[in-house]
Amino acid sequence: MDDAFITALEEVVGLTPPQIQLLTDQSIIAPDTLALLDEDAMTDLFSKRPLSAATIIKKMKLKALRLWIQEKDDTDAEYNLDEFTVAKCTAMLKNNQMTAASSSFGREGNRSLNNGSTNNSNRKQGAIESGQRFISSTNVSKVSHDDLRYDFNKRTRAEIDSRADTVCAGSTFRLIEESNHYCVVNDFHKDMLPMQDIPVATVATAYDDPVSQETFILVFFEALYFGNTMEHSLISPMQLRHNGLQVDQTPRQYDPNSLHGITFPQDDDHNLFIPFHLHGSISYFSSRIPTDKEIQNCKYVYMTEDAI
Repeated sequence: MDDAFITALEEVVGLTPPQIQLLTDQSIIAPDTLALLDEDAMTDLFSKRPLSAATIIKKMKLKALRLWIQEKDDTDAEYNLDEFTVAKCTAMLKNNQMTAASSSFGREGNRSLNNGSTNNSNRKQGAIESGQRFISSTNVSKVSHDDLRYDFNKRTRAEIDSRADTVCAGSTFRLIEESNHYCVVNDFHKDMLPMQDIPVATVATAYDDPVSQETFILVFFEALYFGNTMEHSLISPMQLRHNGLQVDQTPRQYDPNSLHGITFPQDDDHNLFIPFHLHGSISYFSSRIPTDKEIQNCKYVYMTEDAI
């Protein structure tokens, strides 16, 4: 995929590295390839993770880019992708050139927005309770190329916590994309003050497989992002199971048949098993901050569903 195409996808459309990687996986590696997609193909593309988690505006912007390329191809006009600017894209949307695109996502867009305003009941399993989710401004965090602010040698525990109702991403997770949903998070004791405005986000951490010696990027949708304010992370096993993963938390000294780790569906295209270690009575696996190069080149493993 050439640099100009990547720039248009990142800077104008607002796609994240995992979403751009999906385009590459689908052989959409050039503007002309994008222009060949019809409405059915675009709908199928948007149904695939992680593009299925993209906002309606992003999807409309990607359709605007496709339409702009098609118009140039139809007139046999030479063009430079640098001409497709944020201002040009915005003008296309405002001038109703994307009516078909907006109507095809209308139902989905309404559902995604309504989820933030109507889901007001507390979701609770015990220790960590994520309260009502509410809409704030959409904020996309592009993966920074300023690697100097990260400690890539740091490893922390991703602890399997049955009493957390949502994955809580700590200091060795990178924020990939922040949604327009935020949470009020309550701790395990009623006398402790709740934490305000915790973003619901797509996050990623690096896992170094000791068997294959390969690094995988573990992607978690619908996670609460705490970043450096929380040293270790909490992994909700129910959220993983909801995504079809097998999570076996019983240490093998108590059950010799226990795998004590995370097993992935057999139809996945990677051969990965994540074994657990014990910190006292807590099962965990170690993870670290992925580098920019790893974000771009390593295999992605989707640990949770893009909606809960």
